[in-house]
Amino acid sequence: MGGKSSTHVANSYNKAIWVKCDAERSYVLVSKYEGSVAVEDIGSGSASVERQFEWSKIKADFTRILPNEVLRFDVDTRSTDVVYVTIIADGGEVLANALPKREDYSVMVAENGQVRDVIYGRIWQHV
Repeated sequence: MGGKSSTHVANSYNKAIWVKCDAERSYVLVSKYEGSVAVEDIGSGSASVERQFEWSKIKADFTRILPNEVLRFDVDTRSTDVVYVTIIADGGEVLANALPKREDYSVMVAENGQVRDVIYGRIWQHV
């Protein structure tokens, strides 16, 4: 624990993906592409609340990664050793919802859309 941690996300999927990496376990779960989402705050133990959002507003908190690209996310991990990764494919399919990963570990979205752990230092080789 301590300082900033880098988590890399590689995209081997045939669609662009939208990624959010955070040290907090709150996340957005897309239940309908048209705009209805359930917002859950796991940390507080609160129940799911159904709210209306526009897909473009959800994208505002996420970073887009095109196919065959990789991005680094610097996460403040001073109070935890876990980074939560949320990945949504273009079109609204949720590939990972607050997926817990140890700080400084990375993932890739494989060709079939599965989120896989990668070999440390080899972002395109999954475990």
